[in-house]
Amino acid sequence: MKLHFTSGYHPEANGQTKQANQTLEQYLQMYCSYQQDNWDMLLPLAEFAYNNALNASTGVSPFFANKGYHPNITVHPEYHLASQKACNYVTNLDEVHQFLRNEIKAAQDAYKTLANCYVTCAATSTPQQYQRGRVKF
Repeated sequence: MKLHFTSGYHPEANGQTKQANQTLEQYLQMYCSYQQDNWDMLLPLAEFAYNNALNASTGVSPFFANKGYHPNITVHPEYHLASQKACNYVTNLDEVHQFLRNEIKAAQDAYKTLANCYVTCAATSTPQQYQRGRVKF
């Protein structure tokens, strides 16, 4: 692993962070209320789902790459939980996680298709010929 410093004033130098933030933003847009005042409560769930989704380039989740094991999230609402509210929360959490896994997969497929299009289009296109002395903007 190699440490790489970037400037806070030039976020384009840190594409991985920018991509991760964009993905989390897409997740939050799906669940935020109309007033967008509950995103802070949803962020930990979106982060958890993102960290447990398989990365297309590495083939493992970021959590597994960092810790070496998959998190134990086996909470079953049918086993005697303390309250109905806790049971509802766990059930809702499972639904959110499944939805976010599906969204991650859809986003990864879309990125893959777009990237493949750029590679294919760039390989098959002929470069433009410019005449000497002409200015192009």
